Amino acid sequence: MKRILKSGPVKAAALLCMGMLAMSGCQEPPTPAGLLQEVSENMASVGSYAANMLVEMEVTGEIMEGQTSTIGVNVDMDIESTKEPSAVYMGGSVGISMVGVNLSVDIENYTIKENDGYVSYTNVNEQWVKESVESENTGAGITAFKDLAGDEGAFLLSEDKSVVNDQKCYELKGTFDADKLLDILNSAGNAADRVGGMTGEVEFGEAKIPVRICIYEKTRLPALMEIDLTKTMQAYIAGVTDEASLDDLKLIITYHSFNDVEEIIIPSQAKKAVEETRSNELGVSDLERILGGGTWPETEGSEEGAQTEKEWGGQSSIETAPPPTEGRTGWQTYEVSFNGRRMELPFKVSELEAMGYTYGDYMDSEYVINKGQYEYGFMLEPGGTELSVFFLNRTDGPLALKDCEIGGLQTNNWSGEPGGVKIVFPQGIKLGSGLDEVLEAYGNPQDVYDYEEDSWISLYYYSDSDNYMNSVDITVDRETQKVIGLNISKLDQAF
Repeated sequence: MKRILKSGPVKAAALLCMGMLAMSGCQEPPTPAGLLQEVSENMASVGSYAANMLVEMEVTGEIMEGQTSTIGVNVDMDIESTKEPSAVYMGGSVGISMVGVNLSVDIENYTIKENDGYVSYTNVNEQWVKESVESENTGAGITAFKDLAGDEGAFLLSEDKSVVNDQKCYELKGTFDADKLLDILNSAGNAADRVGGMTGEVEFGEAKIPVRICIYEKTRLPALMEIDLTKTMQAYIAGVTDEASLDDLKLIITYHSFNDVEEIIIPSQAKKAVEETRSNELGVSDLERILGGGTWPETEGSEEGAQTEKEWGGQSSIETAPPPTEGRTGWQTYEVSFNGRRMELPFKVSELEAMGYTYGDYMDSEYVINKGQYEYGFMLEPGGTELSVFFLNRTDGPLALKDCEIGGLQTNNWSGEPGGVKIVFPQGIKLGSGLDEVLEAYGNPQDVYDYEEDSWISLYYYSDSDNYMNSVDITVDRETQKVIGLNISKLDQAF
């Protein structure tokens, strides 16, 4: 027997159901484009934000002749940005790991509007520098989300929500045009923009970059953006060189809070910084050249391909000389003394240990160096001052670092006063010696770096222009004509 329901209860039930659905927020499910559009609109009304930018990069290649290693770079920056007044603060560290050595430099940066332009105050190792910024790039307004929203079908909405800062988030995964990456980096502020500079003059073409975007469920504001540049840059590097390979390159921006940042105030010591046309004496462009990212300045009239001081070191009054023959004179005695204790390179690592030198937190004494190889590293004198050294293995088998020899060392006073150990190079040359003393003891160098815009002059002595395994480098302060850096190595028995 069929049961017949009266229309009244049915209608009531239907209305009740519809009401419950409406009250529960029943609506069309969000779409990637819709979410990105909401983020863009919501960010337009944001007056400030706090975020973190993390860059992780690993490169494998030849760090010095015959030596292959993986170099890791880690940039970890906290960011605070305000729209009115337009300003941004970034603070964190840049770390490099290589052959068992971990180094880190703390960095602070303030970018603010001053008069009709923008200026940047940067603090590295307690040294403040002020420089002009060409464009308004403080990162107060993120507009790239709007551009991404217009790329229909580029992203998929994950079924499961992710969690960022203990808050539920929508998660979008997909790819976008590489050119739009530059917009994102530009809108994220100076730090991310400089990370974008890692790509150099790369022509991305129609390359697609994998990206993951998390959006806070409640506020529809950005929570996280992860950009994976690995494959795109791998393809580029493979087409340029076979001596290095990129293992990983990722950029992650995490947004912590919005409209909570108070006025960004420039520290008084930063305001006192002297504005310079160069960011510092050893500026970004110089570091890029040292690391192979650029070319040394050319002097008008230099012959292409000629490896002389006039090509890469400017016009110098210091004359050069051909490499000397092997002998036991001048710098070629390879004798170095530590507080009067004289030793000849190469000598056992244990000799330094006997004088109180330790490995500190950077080095692992059990780190293995293969036969016929050498590695760059550090040891700490009793007072804690770092001594840069080359660990050398001249045996027929692998050796722990502590069982190797010291094949070279470097000392300088760029970071402050020298430590308690007095290090003297061949013929009595030491930090503070005069340029005239160097020329008298070692003769004319084989190469000179003497570029008038820099505050130092470098003299290079070597016995073989093909490998520079046996050499001495002297850095002299241009104004005082005193030695501020010394480097000696005897590594010809490696390999």
